[in-house]
Parts: sequence; structure tokens; C-alpha cells
Amino acid sequence: MRSFPAFKGEMAELIRTYNWSETPLHTPDQWPVSLRTLVNMLLASRFPMLLFWGPELITFYNDAFRPSLGDQGKHPSSLGQRGEESWAESWPVIGPMIYRIMAGGEAVWFEDQKLPLYRDGRMDFAYWTYSFSPVINEAGTVNGVLVTCSETTAAVLSRQALLESQQQTMALFEESPVGIAIVDTEGLVFRMANAFYGELAGRHPDQLIGRSLLEALPELQGQGFDLLLNQVITSRKPYIAYEVAAEVMRQGRLETIYVDLTYQPQIGTDGQVSGILMVCSDVSKQVFARQKTEESEARFRSLIEEAPVATCLFVGRELRIEVANKRILDIWGKGEAVLGKPLAEALPELLNQPFLEILDEIYTTGVPYNATADKCDLVINGELKTFYFNFTYEPLRNTKGEIYGIMDMAVDVTEQVIARQQIEESERQYRTLSTQLEELVQQRTEEIAAINEELSASNEELLASYDEVTTTNDQLNEFNTLLTRSNENLQQFAYVASHDLQEPLRKIQAFGQLLEEQYAESLGEGTDYLQRMQAAASRMSTLIQDLLTFSRISTRQDTNTLVSLTEVITLVRTDLDIMIRETGARMEIEPLPTLVGDMTQLGQLFQNLLSNALKFRKEGVPPVVQIRSELIQAGKLPSEVKPARQARLYYRIDVSDNGIGFEQKYTDRIFQVFQRLHGKSHYVGTGIGLAICEKVAVNHGGAITALGQPGQGATFSVYLPA
Repeated sequence: MRSFPAFKGEMAELIRTYNWSETPLHTPDQWPVSLRTLVNMLLASRFPMLLFWGPELITFYNDAFRPSLGDQGKHPSSLGQRGEESWAESWPVIGPMIYRIMAGGEAVWFEDQKLPLYRDGRMDFAYWTYSFSPVINEAGTVNGVLVTCSETTAAVLSRQALLESQQQTMALFEESPVGIAIVDTEGLVFRMANAFYGELAGRHPDQLIGRSLLEALPELQGQGFDLLLNQVITSRKPYIAYEVAAEVMRQGRLETIYVDLTYQPQIGTDGQVSGILMVCSDVSKQVFARQKTEESEARFRSLIEEAPVATCLFVGRELRIEVANKRILDIWGKGEAVLGKPLAEALPELLNQPFLEILDEIYTTGVPYNATADKCDLVINGELKTFYFNFTYEPLRNTKGEIYGIMDMAVDVTEQVIARQQIEESERQYRTLSTQLEELVQQRTEEIAAINEELSASNEELLASYDEVTTTNDQLNEFNTLLTRSNENLQQFAYVASHDLQEPLRKIQAFGQLLEEQYAESLGEGTDYLQRMQAAASRMSTLIQDLLTFSRISTRQDTNTLVSLTEVITLVRTDLDIMIRETGARMEIEPLPTLVGDMTQLGQLFQNLLSNALKFRKEGVPPVVQIRSELIQAGKLPSEVKPARQARLYYRIDVSDNGIGFEQKYTDRIFQVFQRLHGKSHYVGTGIGLAICEKVAVNHGGAITALGQPGQGATFSVYLPA
């Protein structure tokens, strides 16, 4: 095969090694010069080429054409085949043209011709730009057909996809529910406009296209839209605005519309702005509806502010104070700072009263509420004062029938109520006094008659009983003396416990510490006894302190001061800070009320409850302590709760933990002095802490109960009058 010695590549190698002797062409050394020349030219070319030679149209092709045949099917079997065999699927199209050229016809040329093609194991179509040229030998006879071609499938499909995309874009442009138009940078002439833009402008799109903005829409003169467009052209940045007002001529009259608009510059390949895409959405209905709503709200606010009685509007379930007139602001005594705040935040003193619950119930049920001469406690200039109001809570609904707020209208009748109470009290006292006087006159008249009859007999008995009265007086004097002495003994005991008993204990502890520090080695095993003595002395000191605390909680102590339980818990947490951090405890504390009581005693109560929750924890489990509050009516108290003082409402403050818990049968026992459910070796303490808690609760007119379960934690419930 020295006919093709200079060429490299796949097709040159295949042509050299092909068994041409079995074809009508025989071996290459027998080929005519024109065929060898064409094959050499074909192999040398980097342009895709194909050759059909001789009457049998034997197929040749080069490396540049080979990729169009794919990896399966035609290559390399097409080499040396007859044309009608190698291109059987396309032969009905190209065969007649090739036969005409072989018969002396002229060359043909086609661009982007679609032909069936079997490649990569399947039948498909491909697009070609190709030329069929006759190959003429020395005698002027056509010996073959030379095909120069380029597959354009990818380019054709890309153009088709682009055209389809453009058609879809134009369809979207025309059918879009928003106004879309394009203006040129030169003169702001409309290049395109869809039907919806024409509807917004009050013109058919044909009346806009080809005309400048102000020529097509002269009513826009002076409204600034042409200036905005020129600004976009200059800055090359888009302009976006919402609810822009525009006056356009519609059906012969000037009409104001509102649009959301976007002016988007179109940048050409030269980097210059070639036009502006204008997108407009009609939001007139929304704007007009909102304006009506705002006008309605303004009128409603004006009605509230000018109302002849104290009036306000609460919005949302959080009861945010939306509007309030001066009359109700003066009643609250907080000024305009309350506006926009939830009612519970603006007037925290209402947390202890039923009004917030009533308002929440109205928000749920939609049922109005009316009250006459209802009592309300308000904090004015830091002082809690009592007022009386006639008021109405009226739910307000939106267009969907949903409750969105509550109107409060109130009349201050405090003076009238107090005056009526004074009159009623005077009348009651008068009636009571009159009935006493009448009964007393009658009684005294009867008694005088009886006394006169019995006077003589009584004189004799009086002499006899004189000796007995003298004896009784002596006994009473002796009892008073003993009671006074007992009180003095108790005071003396408190002094002894706090001073005389503590002083020896301090010396025992101090000397014991010195012995342990200076003579530990010489004491040997005696050190253990010394340490036990020190521990016992420490326990005794704690016991004395707890006894003193218990004895000093007097039922006559002042409990008439407003006390914030939130502040009490804050102080207790500060005292227990080290223990909280050491145990890794988590405190979950809900808002707590303010009530009348003694801050020191309440601090002792909650310090004992919290320290117990931290102390009686489960091994390896960080304590979780929850404190929450609830206002309950007296009639809904549990049967086992017996408050020391009657009240209409009580606060129940629950202190819950996830500790070791206790058997419920020991509930009564744990509140007794010196009662312990666990050994001293496991949990330190004197057994007095819960007794102190119960005494504080009773002093405040309340009670305390406990609920527990082994391994499931405990809950202590303190009931205090509201």
C-alpha cells in the first residue's frame, strides 16, 4: 500500500489495510490515477469529505467525516461498501441525485438538509449542508461523486429551540396579565406593547407602536414618566416603584390609576442601552380599597378620640392598645406611652384582676360584656387606688366576620359609688341603732320591774357570793402573772438560743478545727471522732438557727405591704446562686403576681421550697424547677385546702421539680416540725423548713399542700388570698 504512505490517522490506516481485492476496484495498484489522487486529497483534507466511486459507487471518507457516523453502525463498515448499502436509510433522498450526476448531470448544493441517519445503534435524523460534485476522468467521463459536507444538526436544533423560545416569549408578551412595552432610547418611541399595556393606557397597541411616549399619551406630559425613562437610560440602572399614580385618558375622560412599575434597561452587545422594557401592574383596586379602609379607620379613630366617655380599642388577642382617647388615658394615669403596648404590659396591675380573662373570653366567643359599678384597682403615680366603673366591652369584626378587636367604653362612677356606700352604711347604722334603742327600752323596762322584785333577794345572795368573786379575781391575777412569766421565759429562751447556746458551739467548732489542724498526726484514729464532733456541732448550730426562725415568725407580724413575688424569687435565686450553678439547675419561672404580705416571711417560704427542690434531686440528673401562678375562685379550691382567711379569689403558686419525690401518704407529716422522710446521711437538714413554709402561708391567710410520687418529683402549691 505504498499509494498512501504519507498520511496518518484512522482512515488512512483503514484504507491501507482494507482488502480491496474482494471489491470491483481490485488492489490500489490497479486503481486509476484519478482515484488515487482523489483518495490522497480526501485523506489530506481537514474538511469532511465522502467519495462514491465507479458504477458501484464504492464508499470512501476521511477522518473529518468519521465523527458524523457515530460509534456504532456505519463505521467502519461503510468503507468499501456500495453507496446504496452504506447509506441505505438516506438513499431514497440522495440516491436519485447521485445517479443523475453519474449520468452527466450538474453538481448540487443544499443547506441544512434533513436526512435520516442510522448511527449509534438507532435511527435518527441529522441536518447537513453539502455539495454533490461529479468526478471526471482523463477521458471526460464521470467516474464518481465527491461529497463535501458539514453536519449542522446542533446549529439547526439550537435555532429551532431559539425560535420556539422566541415564539413562546412573544405569546407570553402578548397574553401577559401585566402591561409590557418596549421603547427605544431615541425619542422614547414605542417598539412593542401588549394588549394589557394598551388597556392601562386607554389605547389599542397599534395606536402606540411607532409613536413617542408623549405623542401617543400626551396626558402624561408633566407627570415625570419621560424624565424617569431618560434617567434609566443615563444611569443604566433599573427603576422600580410601587403604587405610582398616573392620570390617563380613558373613554374620553381623565382617570387616575395606580401601578407597580419597573423600567429595565436593555443592554446591547455594544454595551449601550438599546431600549427600555416597561412592566406595569394595575393595583388601583387595592389602593382604592386601602384608601377607603384608611379613611374608615381615620373616621373611627376620630370617633374614639372625640367620644364623650373614656374609650379605647384593643386589637388582637394580645389586646394591643391601638387607639385611646384622653379621657381613658387620664383614668389609667400612664399617658400616651401605653399606645401600641399589650394591655397586660401597659397596666400590669390588671394581672391580679378578672378583666384580662373577661376580654380573652370575649375574643373567643364574640359575646359582649357589660358591667355596672365594677371595682378596678389601678396604680396611679406608684400608688394602688380603687375605682368603680360602668363599662362595656364590645367585640369588633372584620369583613370576614372574624373578631379583630374589642372596644372598651367606660364611665368613672367612683364618687357616686363611694357616696352611695356611705349613704347605705349610714342608713344601715341608723336602722341598726333605732332597732337597738327600741329593743333596749323594752328590755330595760322589763328588767327594771324584775330587778325591783328581785332586789331584796339579791342583796342576800350578793353577800354570799362576795367571797366567791374575791376568790375568782385572785385566780385571774395569778393566771396573768404566769402568762407574763411564760412570755418572758420564751424571750429569755430566744436570747439563750441565739447567744448562750451558739457561743459554746462556736468555741467547740473553733477548738476542734485547731485540734485537727495542729494535732491531726498525733491523734491518729482520734481524728475521725474529732470530725464527727465537728459535724454534730455544725448540725446543732443549724438546728438552733432554724428553731429561732420558726419562733420569730409571729402571726402579729405586719403583712399589709404590697409585695412582688417576682422580686422575691429574684432575691432567692441570688441567695441560691452557688447551689444552682453547682447542680446545673434550670429555672423556668412564669410571670408572678403582686400581693399584700410580708416580704421577709415570703422570702423564707420560697427559699425553703427552692432549696429543697435543689437538695432532693436525683443522682446524675440536673434539677429542673418550674414556678407558675394561677388565679382561682374560692369555690374552686381543692377540698383539702383550708385557708386561714376567707377571700373571693386566691393565687395558687406551684413550685415543681423533677427530684426524688415522696410517698403521698406522708403529705401531712412533712409539714410538722422535726419530721424527715430521709436519713441525715443522704440529705442534710433539720426538718423545720417545711414547717416554716406552712406557718408563713397561714400568717398570710392562706395554706400549703404538696403532691408527690417516688422518683417522679414533687409539686408544692401555696394558696394566698388575692
